[in-house]
Amino acid sequence: MSDFVTPTLPQILGQVATDLAITGGVNPGQYNAVVEGVKYALAGVAHGLYAKLDNVALQCHPFTATGISLQQFAAVWGLASLPPTAAGGTIRFTGVSGADIPANTLLQSRYGLAYATGTDTIVSGGVANVSVVCTLTGANTNLAAGEVLTVVTPLPGVNSSVTLAAPLTGGTDQEEDAALQGRLFERVRNPVAGGSQTDYQGWALGFPGVTRAWCMPCGMGAGTVLITFMMDAMYANGVPLAANATALAAYLQPFVPADCSKIYVVPPVAAPMNPAIAIKPNTIAMQAAVTANLTALVLAEANYEDGSGSGVVLITQIEEAIGSSLGIVDYVLSGPTANVAPSAGKIVTLGAITFTTLP
Repeated sequence: MSDFVTPTLPQILGQVATDLAITGGVNPGQYNAVVEGVKYALAGVAHGLYAKLDNVALQCHPFTATGISLQQFAAVWGLASLPPTAAGGTIRFTGVSGADIPANTLLQSRYGLAYATGTDTIVSGGVANVSVVCTLTGANTNLAAGEVLTVVTPLPGVNSSVTLAAPLTGGTDQEEDAALQGRLFERVRNPVAGGSQTDYQGWALGFPGVTRAWCMPCGMGAGTVLITFMMDAMYANGVPLAANATALAAYLQPFVPADCSKIYVVPPVAAPMNPAIAIKPNTIAMQAAVTANLTALVLAEANYEDGSGSGVVLITQIEEAIGSSLGIVDYVLSGPTANVAPSAGKIVTLGAITFTTLP
């Protein structure tokens, strides 16, 4: 950014008035409606031009660029903003054997979202497993197990209500500028090196929904690469499902160097941290502030444990996160009381927080 300080509108008005008095011969002590109109018009135009130049200055560097400008910087390095995606999965209909469930049959959730079936399916043995995908995109299209979908137009011989035995996943929002900027900086700072650790991590972060990724060379033996990842915006604890790992592995396969015999994509196992905290004041707002800080801590500091201590979250970091919560007067952390060290293959997640009142 430039060191130039943009003048305020009152400052510009003053400068125009001075210019009109000095170069235009206008008496500043005598009111003139025409002159006043010209003064405000000129000042308004100049103020708008300054604002435009301020924005141009911001868009000229990837550190401050947004929107299309940021996407153009990213495109130079072969990156693109990740588009929103729709949730999908497999659901089980029940009904009379032989009943038909046509493709594109619509079902509706209690949130008003519609999900369309895939291929035409016939009920067999009283059940039919059918793939569905939401007709819209976004993280709000994900549905948890136990949710109920209802057929919009009833089908002969088919029960209209379907209870999800497994969640519908894969729905993500449009990638935000901050996330794209982060991927761009990683790409610039770590140029592609034919299959390095940072290469695999960068490639994994290019898959919709992946927010964190780790790579372990020879993690499953010579000539292998072990990749693990998190999907913090899609799941409460951030830990992806096996289906997500399968999809990511298929996405990564074209990037795999010829000398690598096998890649393994495995979700980490959650190691929930369940803090017990006495706080003062113990209010809903205070609890929300502490929870937000601990959530941010886990996202920033919790790593996959590869057996070397990489996944440790320090007790001092936990205490700092609580103590820096806006509005907190005092607190006592009764658990955990030491560094949180997950075992190999796990990652620290934020579990249930128990709040009590500190006198």
